[in-house]
Amino acid sequence: MKAPWVAALILVLTAVFFFTCQSQDWRKADETKKWPTVTGVVLEAWTSGTPGRTSGRTKHCRYGYTVQERQYTSEQIAINYDTTIYDYVKGSKIPVHYNPGNPNDAVLETNLVMNRTGGWALTSLTLAAFFFLVGFASDYSKK
Repeated sequence: MKAPWVAALILVLTAVFFFTCQSQDWRKADETKKWPTVTGVVLEAWTSGTPGRTSGRTKHCRYGYTVQERQYTSEQIAINYDTTIYDYVKGSKIPVHYNPGNPNDAVLETNLVMNRTGGWALTSLTLAAFFFLVGFASDYSKK
């Protein structure tokens, strides 16, 4: 086997690994849409990152909610994601989706978020496609 084909194969296997990891998050994120909802309250909202810059800044939120007369707090916005694009305001009421089997597990957003793992998977596939093309072009030009 030639180097481009080996590199492409390794990158495809890497992408499969990363997509497998990401798919577990997607599956759990999909489950959160079926979780019961209670009304919670934003306890704290803040932005982290470099002051004066919009890129690289992330928004966070700590919220409280009650399930069966027991109080919980969380900072998890979505599955495997603790930042948001939304502006949560301290003291505002928000819907909280909680896991009925473990009420300590809760999210505010049930959307599917692609995290860095998914990004690495897409990058690996893109590079694999490039190396497949290089290998194909190399083999084709020798004929």
